[in-house]
Amino acid sequence: MGSFSKGVSLLLLVILAVSSLMVIESTNAQSTSKPSVPEFTAKYVDRSYDTQPTYGLDQYTGKTVITKPSEHVDNRTIEITIKNQLFAPFTDQNGNNINLLYNVQYKGAFGENWTSMFGERSEWAGTFDPYGTYGYPPQDSSSQYTTISYSLPWNIVDGQMDIQVEALKGYTSRTIDPSRAHIIWAVFEYTFYGEESEWSNTQTVTIGEASTSTPNPTSPTISTPTSTPNNSTSAPSTNGNQTKVNDTVPLTTSLTPFLLVTIILVVIIAILLFLLYGRYRKSASLSK
Repeated sequence: MGSFSKGVSLLLLVILAVSSLMVIESTNAQSTSKPSVPEFTAKYVDRSYDTQPTYGLDQYTGKTVITKPSEHVDNRTIEITIKNQLFAPFTDQNGNNINLLYNVQYKGAFGENWTSMFGERSEWAGTFDPYGTYGYPPQDSSSQYTTISYSLPWNIVDGQMDIQVEALKGYTSRTIDPSRAHIIWAVFEYTFYGEESEWSNTQTVTIGEASTSTPNPTSPTISTPTSTPNNSTSAPSTNGNQTKVNDTVPLTTSLTPFLLVTIILVVIIAILLFLLYGRYRKSASLSK
């Protein structure tokens, strides 16, 4: 009876060990799975304003004069609101901080070449850049939505802008472009390593009209944009044993081998239990 109990205990320990490995592997597969295509809305927002002039006393005439004229402050933006995805930042086995980031690309509605809003930043010494850590805006975990504001250049005053968004799950590294580095400012280029979603459907925003955009009915989901934004194609990591996370098998396919292994282990365990029980019965009958 003692040997039989020890055999059963050993098999139970094996089952627990295999189950733990299954949980760990499935968690890793889920963590590195491909993010979903972002759901978002985009609208034109004009917060421009005029400052008030400053008046003073002319010391020679005694008259009240304008010492500083009024100014027009241009603050026209495209506001992009993205619905957050279920994700919790974590650190992978190589010490990389894995986050959920968003990339945005845009073009004129009558153009063909897409331009990325992110992946490259010009930074002055001592200035604060909210996206400087990753080069791309991270998901806002304090809200159900992540909001991105893009300031329009002074020379874009009307027309239509096409916008697409993709989700990035992974990490970035940045380097300084030596040809554009100066004493007080530099251009940083960010390289992304990880999983990328497909690009979203195109949404078209009319500049000058403060209304929520509507999806472009003639534009299908685009997997490969006409012009790939800078840094959208990931290069191999400089980490010795780290490869681009896109090579990771998605969750739906990675769980299938584990399911097969589990079934095989259950069958083997059942056979071993049957053999141990038969051996125990045989020993018991001989002892009588």
